[in-house]
Amino acid sequence: MAATYPARGIILAKVRFPVQSAIIPPDKLREYLLSMAHPDGRGKAEYLSRLGYSQDTAGQLVADLREQILSLDAQLGRPSPYGQKYEILGPLKGPNGKNACPHHLDCPDWRNGTEAGDTHAGGETMTLALYQRVVLTQDLPKEGLRAGYVGVIVEHYAARADAPEGYELEVFAANGQTVAVVSVPASAVREATEHEVLSVREMARA
Repeated sequence: MAATYPARGIILAKVRFPVQSAIIPPDKLREYLLSMAHPDGRGKAEYLSRLGYSQDTAGQLVADLREQILSLDAQLGRPSPYGQKYEILGPLKGPNGKNACPHHLDCPDWRNGTEAGDTHAGGETMTLALYQRVVLTQDLPKEGLRAGYVGVIVEHYAARADAPEGYELEVFAANGQTVAVVSVPASAVREATEHEVLSVREMARA
C-alpha cells in the first residue's frame, strides 16, 4: 500500500486512514449534512435522505462512512497552512439498500495530530460558529473565488505558531452544488448580515 509523507520529501500515491480512530463529529452530521433546516446543508440532507439517512440515523451514517468510505485509499488533496489534505472517493450504500454516486470525503492531516474531522484540538474559542454562513473578504484567485462570495464554515482550525486561526469553507453554486472547499485564515471571512441580499454572478475561472 502506498503512502505520502510530504514532510520527509517522499511522495507516493496513496494512503489508508486508521478507520476506527478517525473522528467524525456527530454535530456536523446532525446540524449540517442531515439538517433539512440548514439553508445550505439541506441539499445534502435531501440527497442522503434518498439513501435512508436522517438526523435520527446519524449513527448509521457514521458507521457506513467508516466501513464503506474511510476503508478506501485516500488521495493527496491540496496542502494548506493547517496541514496536508486528503480526499477519498467511493460509492455509498444507504440503509434502504439504495446506492449513491461515488461519495467524496475530505480529510484533514491525521499525521500532524488532527484526526479526520477533528476541529477543536486546541480548545480555542471560535470567532465564528461552525455551519454558519460567512462572506469572503478577499479574492482567492487559485480557487476561482472572489470577495463577496458566500460560504459555510465546516471546520475550525485553532491558531498555532506557524498559522493563524482559520476555517474550512464550503462554497456553493446557485444550484446548491459544491464548487470549492478551501482553507482560509479567519481574517478572510466575516459574518453575513440581515442587511445583505444574495445575488448571482458567474464564477471566476480558476
